[in-house]
This record gives sequence, structure tokens and C-alpha cells, in this order.
Amino acid sequence: YDQTLPDSAVIIYEVIGGRGEPSWAVDSEEPPADVGNNEGTMWRVGETFTNTTGDILVTVEAATANGFQVSIENRGIKTAEAEVTALTELYNSTGGANWTNNANWLVGDPCGNAWRGVDCGIGTVRNLELGGNNLAGPIPGSLGSLENLERLNLANNQLSGEIPATLGDLEELTFLNLSDNQLTGTLPSSLTGLLNLTWLDLGNNQLTGPVPGELANLDELYAILLGGNQLSG
Repeated sequence: YDQTLPDSAVIIYEVIGGRGEPSWAVDSEEPPADVGNNEGTMWRVGETFTNTTGDILVTVEAATANGFQVSIENRGIKTAEAEVTALTELYNSTGGANWTNNANWLVGDPCGNAWRGVDCGIGTVRNLELGGNNLAGPIPGSLGSLENLERLNLANNQLSGEIPATLGDLEELTFLNLSDNQLTGTLPSSLTGLLNLTWLDLGNNQLTGPVPGELANLDELYAILLGGNQLSG
């Protein structure tokens, strides 16, 4: 079957570890690998590969005219218990049953069962994208337990109450968007400890009080949007 693959076929040939997550190397040579000159980079039907920790199993299921079909199996890695609790509390606190899209939520494991809007590394939540999804109610403080979270987008919902100070515990966070909700209270000073933050959008809420001056010390922050509130300073 190797000889029947078109020259434009992209051939994935190895599973490696990166940041503790699975990744796949691709052949980008010109001309691309073929049976004659680079057989070492060709997958065979029936071959299996694992990442360096043995948590992900990739099986080559079939060859097609455009490349290969593979299956990817999570071999028992579960999302950290504290993160499952945080996501479950978010669902319960914000009327999850009434979300516009709550596909797979509360079914099995958040990462293993692909809860809608939850993007994971191995056993940990990396991104939470639930903007415009009819979340209504307070943000639970337990979201601060998502210790590897890099993106949090809860914009354009009906969230109420104060911004939890525990969001300042999200040390890996680079993107935070809570705009277009009904959030009240002051800006938590703990947000000034988010040293990796590049984007902060809290616009169009009902926030009051001073803007912490220490936000200016966040070297990575290049966008801060706070309009549509009653903030001072």
C-alpha cells in the first residue's frame, strides 16, 4: 500500500513526549518519505505506539489513499480529582442543565469523555471555553484548583456575584475573559499575581472600586479591557 500513497500524503511516524503530553512527529521532507528511500518513517497497519509514559496508545488501523487511519486510546489516565470537583461545582453553580451546550458534562471523566468546552493535557485541564453558553449564577471559588489552566473564557453569559479571589491561584493562566456578565464587587488584588497573563477582559460588568495599580507590573500583559464598569483609578 505504501506505493499507492500520493506524493502529498503526510506521514505521521512517531509518538514522543512533550510537556507531559502526547505528540506526533510528521514527515515534512521534500519529496516525502516513500517505500524506496525512507521506509523507516512509514507506519504499518497493525503497528502500535505509546507516548513516553505509556498513557496513550496509538494503533494504526488502516491505510487510505491520503495516509492512515489511527485510533488513540487513553489508557486509564483520569483528570485530577480536585479539577473534576471544580468543574462539577461550576456546572451546578451556573445552571449546567440549562446551558446552551452541555454535551457530556457529568458523564465519566472530563478529559476522557470530552466534556464540551474542556480542553486537556494528560490528566489536567488546560483550557476552559464556555463563552456565550448561558451560564447563570456565581463563579465557584474552586476554579482556582485548575492549577494548569492556561485559558479561561466565560464571557457573554449571565454570571453574577464577585470574581473569586482564588482565580489568582491560576499561575499558568495567560488568557482571562469574564466580560459581558453581571459580575459585581471589586477587582481581586490576587489577579496581580498572574505573572503569565497576556489578556485580561472584564469589560461590561458591574464592577466597582479601584483598579489595582500592581496590574501595571505584569510584564506579559498586553491587553486589559475594563470598560463598561464603575471602576476608578
